Amino acid sequence: MNIRRALISVYDKKGIVEFARRLAEKGVELVSTSGTFKLLKDAGLNVVSVAEYTGIDEILDGRVKTIHRKLMGGILADRDNEDHMQQISSREIPEIDMIVSNFCPFKRFAKTVYDEYELLSKIDIGGVNLIRAAAKNYRAVIPVVDPDDYQKINESIDLCGDLPLQERRKFALKAFHCTMKYEEGIHEALSFLFAEEKFDHLTLERIEEFDYGNNPHQEAYLTKQTGSASLFENLYFLKKQRFTLRLYKQIHFGLKFLNTITREGFVVMSNFKPLHFSFNFDDEDFLQSVRELHESNPLDNMAFLCKGEINRVMATSLMNMGFDVVIASSFSKEAESVLHDDNITIVARYTDFPVGDYDRFFLESELAFQKKNTLQSFGNINEEYRPDTGQPVEIEEITVLAQILQNLETHAIINMKDNRVLGMVSGEITVKEAFETLRNRLKPADKEMIRDGILSFDKIPSRTVLEQCFDLFGMRAVLLPMEDSLNNDLKDFFYKNSVSVYVYNKRHYS
Repeated sequence: MNIRRALISVYDKKGIVEFARRLAEKGVELVSTSGTFKLLKDAGLNVVSVAEYTGIDEILDGRVKTIHRKLMGGILADRDNEDHMQQISSREIPEIDMIVSNFCPFKRFAKTVYDEYELLSKIDIGGVNLIRAAAKNYRAVIPVVDPDDYQKINESIDLCGDLPLQERRKFALKAFHCTMKYEEGIHEALSFLFAEEKFDHLTLERIEEFDYGNNPHQEAYLTKQTGSASLFENLYFLKKQRFTLRLYKQIHFGLKFLNTITREGFVVMSNFKPLHFSFNFDDEDFLQSVRELHESNPLDNMAFLCKGEINRVMATSLMNMGFDVVIASSFSKEAESVLHDDNITIVARYTDFPVGDYDRFFLESELAFQKKNTLQSFGNINEEYRPDTGQPVEIEEITVLAQILQNLETHAIINMKDNRVLGMVSGEITVKEAFETLRNRLKPADKEMIRDGILSFDKIPSRTVLEQCFDLFGMRAVLLPMEDSLNNDLKDFFYKNSVSVYVYNKRHYS
């Protein structure tokens, strides 16, 4: 047994009694600070207080209790350095082989406390020094900052009486990361309190190695902001033949799209853009129409993402259509079996898609933040005009159209009929170009599927474009941004063709 003495001083006392008991059973001497000492003593453990161990009482209301050369010397002595070992021996400083310490969650504490003195009282000095010292000397001293690691340590000690060097290195890295985040929390809280210059704190951790990036010759990996939720926490791969940056982007944009839609359904993506959407997650007939639409000009980099369960019939259609990615809330057993076809790269189940309040855009060394768009950002959606013969549009249809607009780039056109979107285009230079793209894309479509629906724009088009849209779609209603009042020319068009008009208050740019 290489671990003979452990110093324990923890704020989060979860699991510490059981862990300390296991150490004591292995013959480890326990040394502890006041609050932890009392907890372990009351649990019946043989533990020595820091005051007794150093011979000096805590002072300054506990501000000074572990800053002592008997502690630091026992932690920092290089066991391979004869001079170090002679110095601590001549001064009767015992070696300490493990430090177990964690700190007050300062960020969480500072969210509800704004008193300067109370905040300062929560700043840990000694514990941070102990952990940093142990992490510096990890070959001899194990720094333990995470209660979730107690079991792993116990199992390793049971197996070999120690922790392997590689595990010690991992614990040292975790310890330095812990102290870094702790200092960051203090700085963030105090800079807010003192109204000084603000520093944004963003720490990233690598979570996924891609097989390659956009192309096979490009290396790529994925990071996430430390402490934030990740897509992968709620994504369960049933099949993953390879994982590239292009596939990840497809999954990310698809789930982001579904997350903003307030009802079940599915979306068909190609090259990171949504192309088709249905309100019904098992809309096999619509999926067949999508397939027929692209038979003469097949799509690539295709993904199918669904809020709902995929059954065997849908799975068979997806397999035959050449999707690279299939993701759904759930799968029947028969569907899982079908989708294990070699042509499908990724099959996954998701339970939720965590999102923050801001979009982030890296621009070389700069990082831009933008408040996320929401349905409320569009303002009120109102009926501007309805002809005497016109039927009111279901509010759910209008709502979903606005939600889809959130996910599209500028100059977007969406055509919806019977709760289905067979055509949507965005990201063109002008609305006219967007219409031309949409018209070309829908040439093979069954006209009954695209006529007499609702057309949605993120920019008010010219009368010429509206007339072209009407010739193609014969729309019964439009959803437009109310940038200004509709001019008389457009009003004349809507009156003449008995088109209902719905407007939202603000234009959407993306």
